[in-house]
Amino acid sequence: MRADRAAAYLDMSQTSDANEAISTTAASAGGRVDRCVELVGVDRLTPYTANARTHSREQIRKIAESIQAFGFNSPILVDEKGEVLAGHGRLEAAKFLGLKQVPTLRISHLSAPEKRAYLLADNRTAELAEWDLDILATELGDLLELDFEVELTGFDLDEIQEILDIPDEDAPEKDGVEADGAENDVLEPDSHVPVSRAGDEWLLGEHRLVCGNASDDRAYVPVDGIVRYWQILAESSATLAGTAKTFADIEEERNGRSDAGSDQSVPAKREAA
Repeated sequence: MRADRAAAYLDMSQTSDANEAISTTAASAGGRVDRCVELVGVDRLTPYTANARTHSREQIRKIAESIQAFGFNSPILVDEKGEVLAGHGRLEAAKFLGLKQVPTLRISHLSAPEKRAYLLADNRTAELAEWDLDILATELGDLLELDFEVELTGFDLDEIQEILDIPDEDAPEKDGVEADGAENDVLEPDSHVPVSRAGDEWLLGEHRLVCGNASDDRAYVPVDGIVRYWQILAESSATLAGTAKTFADIEEERNGRSDAGSDQSVPAKREAA
């Protein structure tokens, strides 16, 4: 399951050598300094209050899908106090996914003015890049031919259709979701196997979301979307009533189990509605 990939890097926190960080070397104005990637609790990180870069719900959803599919491969840059210098979107995506810890890289050689300038430069310089449309079309086309879930690249199907100049009748289906108004859509889980089940009672702060019986398990997919959406707005994790387990914990239990004696991860069997 994708959730397993997203958590694979974070699972090192449960091993005996959890305190051994991944060593890297970086150059700074004062010479060469040793830095390391550290796993830090999400609740210990503070977004920069004057961050001029905004992140829409749609972008956060796409970042979360990327983390689930490919892993948390880009550490969040923080200063010595745990204030985020780069990676605000990844931090929000981690909260959306219910991750307890995220990989961080601590930056301590910048002065206060340099930190402020770096936040702007990190975002602005990325905007200055351009696409080679011919190569982009080739890559997207190849992924489609491989039956890869091409939306994980961050491009919407409408954008891909335009880049590849595909006629409407030949374009891939959008799983029933229209591109218009995507910013305001309820965030849906990217797996077609829902986490929620009949009888579940999700605690969303002061609110409760109770799942009734349904003849089709797919009816619970919107419930998962509501839970994930609430987690973004509340910057907190939903929990299952009667347990101390978060939505992410339950997702891993139900959709990320491996059969005994088998190395292949398979979805947990669904309960009868």
